[in-house]
Parts: sequence; structure tokens; C-alpha cells
Amino acid sequence: MFLKEDPVAERDIVLGVDLDEVVFNYLGFVREKLVAAGRQLPDGPPNSWSLPDAGWFKDDADFFKFHGNLVEEGLYDKLELLPGAHETLWDLSNSGYMLNVITSRFVNHGQHQKVCKQTVVALDANGIPYNNLSFFKQGGYVPYLI
Repeated sequence: MFLKEDPVAERDIVLGVDLDEVVFNYLGFVREKLVAAGRQLPDGPPNSWSLPDAGWFKDDADFFKFHGNLVEEGLYDKLELLPGAHETLWDLSNSGYMLNVITSRFVNHGQHQKVCKQTVVALDANGIPYNNLSFFKQGGYVPYLI
């Protein structure tokens, strides 16, 4: 609860919320698809957000091709929610926080419309509260929001 003297109390507090591995189980889904395709993966979670550097793909080109195929198959419609994500985001929203979804899902040129649609459909179908949705280039600048 905010005190009236608190200058933050007079404006909304904005939280930036990533989607993959915060709300949705992206890595679990991709791991499952790679194993189903007969690929050998290192044990445990990747040690880098660069999945080629983590040993999940031969190189960037391999990742972009595999990821692009997953998007064509409806990747972002199929991801499962991580446990507690729905409830936590609703608790934050109901407490007055503005939730700005910030994601770097634009990986391959030519798929932006599909990625946007799949993302919005998944957010709405899972009842995820959000005030704004921003897409950033993979590995690009993500603003610091207060």
C-alpha cells in the first residue's frame, strides 16, 4: 500500500514482463521438438540464451530454420503456461501494476504477422492480463521501466 506522500503513488507502476520462460515454457517446447527430430541435446537447461552457443543447434542458421518451421506450425499457440504465471500476473494487475509485455519473438523476417497473431491469441486464450505489448529485435535493446 502506498502512502499519499509517496510520489510513485500518483502514477502507475509499470512492470516489463518477458514471455518466454517467464509466462510460457518456450525452452521445454523447443527441447521436446528437437528430441522428437532425433537431435542430441546437452543435459539440463541451456547455459546461454543463444541456443546455438548452448549446444542446442549447430549454428544460427540451423536455429533460424528450425524456429521458423515451428512458427509456421503455430509455435506460440502451443506453448504451455509456466506454473503460477497466470495467478501471479493477475495478482500484480489487481494490485495496480501496469503490465507491459516485452518480447523478442521477431526472429525471422516475413513471419512478424504470424508471430504477433500467435502471441496475442496465446495471451488472450490463457487469460493473461497485459496493458501493452512490445516486440524487440532478438538480443536488442529492452527499456528499463519503472
